[in-house]
Amino acid sequence: NVDTTTPPPLDPVRAALDDPGLRARLRAHAACLLDRWLADQPRTRRDQEADEIVNESLARAWTRRAAFDPA
Repeated sequence: NVDTTTPPPLDPVRAALDDPGLRARLRAHAACLLDRWLADQPRTRRDQEADEIVNESLARAWTRRAAFDPA
């Protein structure tokens, strides 16, 4: 469903990075990948690594937002 009553954000990159649903999906994806690579590590270590990957990815996206082309 697309909400046509709300205007689009002025900064689509910022809007995406502030979306808790997007952050949760990225974290879940990172955790799945890490489960394979860190299978012998405790769950808490895998969770910490997943959080770090997501945070680093979001930080990189933010620093490179000027290159974002919504077209």
